[in-house]
Amino acid sequence: MGTLFKIAWRNIWRNTRRTVILVLAIGIGLMGIIVTEAFMNGMENNMVQNIIRSSLGHIQIYAKGFDENPVVERSMGDSPELLTILDNHPGIKNYSRRIRAMGLISNPEHSRGVMIVGIEPSREPHITYIEHSIVDGRYLREGDTGRLIVGKKLADEFELELGSKVVLMAQDLEKDIASGAYRVVGIFRTDSSEFDKATVFITLPDARKLLSLSEQISKIVIVVNDLRQLVAVAGGLRTKLEFDLMVHTWEEIEPVLVRIVELYGQFTYIVYLIVFVAMAFGIINTMLMVIFERVREMGVMMALGIRPIQIVLLVILETVCIGIVGLCLGNLLGAFFLGIFHNGMDLSFLAEGMEYWGMSHIIFPSIGLDNLLIANLSTIVTAIIISIYPAIRAARFRPVEALRHH
Repeated sequence: MGTLFKIAWRNIWRNTRRTVILVLAIGIGLMGIIVTEAFMNGMENNMVQNIIRSSLGHIQIYAKGFDENPVVERSMGDSPELLTILDNHPGIKNYSRRIRAMGLISNPEHSRGVMIVGIEPSREPHITYIEHSIVDGRYLREGDTGRLIVGKKLADEFELELGSKVVLMAQDLEKDIASGAYRVVGIFRTDSSEFDKATVFITLPDARKLLSLSEQISKIVIVVNDLRQLVAVAGGLRTKLEFDLMVHTWEEIEPVLVRIVELYGQFTYIVYLIVFVAMAFGIINTMLMVIFERVREMGVMMALGIRPIQIVLLVILETVCIGIVGLCLGNLLGAFFLGIFHNGMDLSFLAEGMEYWGMSHIIFPSIGLDNLLIANLSTIVTAIIISIYPAIRAARFRPVEALRHH
């Protein structure tokens, strides 16, 4: 095998130009796979993290039926025992209580439906990035009364400024229409324009007052220490909590988001297929050309006692040698292009569309070692499989006829 490998290595450099072209084809194909996968991973991470950090969290706890019909009547009790469980759980990093209700925001010129979210100002920054998204004014504080923060899109639509007065209306626990006047103390802007124009934040006590709640809350949103332990933490909470409380991970709450992530993965497979098909045609055409240029040489080798299986191995080894060089080139090119965008890829020209999907216009490409291994193995395996046909053609030459070939 060692001798065949040496012969194969020497053979591929007998026609340097052709070998370089084939190496470039494999290298550029692998680079395309690496860059595309890194970019798609970056988009997935961007979208998932933005949605988790804007409102979703990793785990949510709420009363049974609240996910199907999130009305005030399906609130859960603010149990000290439950909070003790969360405080003492080693897998939980932070949590925050929330009250959530559909309502109406209005001023003398405008009105629209919004999600009213009552939060704990001191705990919410450990769950979401809303505090860091303030672009004008300030974040809510504990003890704020009659104050709210709104999204930039909503503020622009309603022509709101700091100090502007708005009225929130919602159905309270008694099923009456309750209303309250609030002043804008802050304007936030996230990566989701839809979230910004449909969500307002007030303090938890203000939400309880508006909705006639005593000690009830809508949900508890949790952030875990290690995402790899997400399912284990959720399962552990289910065994400890009362039967009328539901514990759901973000994947269970947002199956559409999970499906979108899966579609990104499927798109990557399409790129794989396109690259491999192009690579296959290049390899098979080149290797057939090489073989038919060396028919007499093959005949001499067979006449000297080289077995057909060794001819097959020689052709495959030549392809492997070219593939290895191509892999090295592809990985270097991939690392070069990813290095260029290590501070993020600015897609500002697509900002509006990306905000609609809850993504930042700055994408940070990322690729794991497992993705690199799969890309490299898939490339070399494809090259080997494609080379089998030319190798078999070469092994079928008859020595006498091969020696007469011109």
